[in-house]
Amino acid sequence: MEDLQIRRELTEDLLSRLVHPEEGVREAAVEALAVSTEDEDWRANELIRQGGALR
Repeated sequence: MEDLQIRRELTEDLLSRLVHPEEGVREAAVEALAVSTEDEDWRANELIRQGGALR
């Protein structure tokens, strides 16, 4: 249960960084959220390689 709370807090922190004024912070947050997925059918690295979700 404690792991779930920690993961939730980390995810909330990353989500809040998606609107940060600095592009580098937003990009890092998107990348961290993308690589945290557990769905093997979704390729986060491909999304990042193509320029990410910010374009």
